[in-house]
Amino acid sequence: MSQQKASLLLAKQGKIEVGTRPIPKPQGKQALVRVTATAINPVDWKIVEYGVFIDEFPAVLGTDGAGIIESVGAEVTGFEKGDRVFFQGLLKPVDFATFQQYALVDTEVLAKVPRNISDDQAATVPLGSVTSLVGLFQKSGISFPRNGPTATGKPIFILGGSSSVGQYGIQLARIAGFSPIVTTASAQHTEFLKSLGATHVFDRDVDAKTVHEALAAPSSWPFVAYEGRISTRTACASNHVRTKASLLPAKHGKLEVGTRPVPTPQSKQALVKVTAAAINPVDWKIIDYGFAVEDFPAVLGTDGAGIIESVGPDVTNFKKGDKVFFQGLYKPGSDFATFQEYALVDTEVLAKIPSNINDDQAATIPLGSVTSVVGLFQKSGIAFPANGPTAEGKSILILGGSSSVGQFGIQLARIAGFSPIVTTASRSTELLKSFGATHVFDRNVDVKTLQEAFGGPVTLVYDGISVPPTQKLAVEILKTFGAPGAHLAVVMPLDASLQSELEGKATVNQVWGSSHLYKDLSVPYWNILGRWIEEGKIVPNRVEVVKGGLNGIPEALDRSRKGVSGVKLIVHPQE
Repeated sequence: MSQQKASLLLAKQGKIEVGTRPIPKPQGKQALVRVTATAINPVDWKIVEYGVFIDEFPAVLGTDGAGIIESVGAEVTGFEKGDRVFFQGLLKPVDFATFQQYALVDTEVLAKVPRNISDDQAATVPLGSVTSLVGLFQKSGISFPRNGPTATGKPIFILGGSSSVGQYGIQLARIAGFSPIVTTASAQHTEFLKSLGATHVFDRDVDAKTVHEALAAPSSWPFVAYEGRISTRTACASNHVRTKASLLPAKHGKLEVGTRPVPTPQSKQALVKVTAAAINPVDWKIIDYGFAVEDFPAVLGTDGAGIIESVGPDVTNFKKGDKVFFQGLYKPGSDFATFQEYALVDTEVLAKIPSNINDDQAATIPLGSVTSVVGLFQKSGIAFPANGPTAEGKSILILGGSSSVGQFGIQLARIAGFSPIVTTASRSTELLKSFGATHVFDRNVDVKTLQEAFGGPVTLVYDGISVPPTQKLAVEILKTFGAPGAHLAVVMPLDASLQSELEGKATVNQVWGSSHLYKDLSVPYWNILGRWIEEGKIVPNRVEVVKGGLNGIPEALDRSRKGVSGVKLIVHPQE
């Protein structure tokens, strides 16, 4: 019979040493699994130290495992050789324990490892989650929520929320529909446990009165008190690797640095270690005005650069170690935002950093340039210039040329062949002319001066500021000397009083600069962007780094709130 290595407990309260034992053969509904990952649980050392549960030696311990099926028994139909699986081991018989190279598993309580987690992560799930499952649903009178919530309107109190058992208890309680879900843990784990579903997280020394108030619910429902007894660790033993993030705890709230799980990239996604994140006005506006984000705690940030840590299935053009830059995304879960150490990215709208710029410079590009791409080419009737100029003979006015959006708008207008390219700015005249502007006027310029500069009708006005004075100027220009089929792009809604003045004279588009919403434009753009940067056709914004890493973000946002011109503020999340 073939032999395998195993960690052997030689006697009750004895010593563990590596030895060999036979590789078993699966029977009936069993599978033989080559164990690639096994988790450590307190029950393992308690068996050794207290001499409980095991009476036959040498014994093999271990109850959490993941691996690859080597062979299956005669009656197995749902699994086959090569399947990646995870399972809960058994201490008796010894063939079913996990501290060995091969283990038998009952296929009725076996699952395939989903693509979005690794073997290591899968091996953390069985004992903790099954213990929680039994605690919540075996004798509580509450059914297992196979087909939907079964505990709607019922409160639950979970002692030891940061233990493995506690974490799974919180997640299963959320699935079952319990509310409120109250737990105890040290303060450092509060945000993580809330992300799992806890509505209240109290210190473990909390008094009964405080808990009772949190569990306020219809008096006809007694609450379920569930204690995680298997795991007694005081530190968080998460099945997720943790990452630091700048967290917005609530609408209009105050940013604070906390931790959250590092996500796993799925199909056509990459996980990026964020080395540089840029500050944009939209970040502080979300905090001040309470829009765009409804799921809390939230992570902000839409401009990022960094190094790929891993890629999901179907990714062929990027690999671990590639230096990349990207536009972040606000969505529930916050995995795609950039004010954190690690972020997920859609690889369709991702580019490698050219050798002629650094990470800080690369991080200035995404939001500003994509907003410009959408403003110039989405609804203007002018095609994106992927294969050469598409706007020759057409003129453009860009209001707010020294803003990030304005700078990229000027450069994209030059690539597209617009001429003249007229802009307004309070400073940076020579810089904007180097980008392609043919005329740079003070922001208080009058319509007559602009009309003389154009020397003919204007095709496109891009208002990259979109405050009342710039909107009024844009409308006046298009009314006075707009070309047939002229277009106005604004980054904020056009004032209702001005809408009617453009009827029959120009089309209007409020721009939302999103790579993810407009992939017909953004995918070709991201595919060619690196080349344009290498050729000097697209130049990043000037950079100023704000010290303090994630802790420096509030200062950076405050500076942006007060007004920054001509430079982009950058933070280093890894600092």
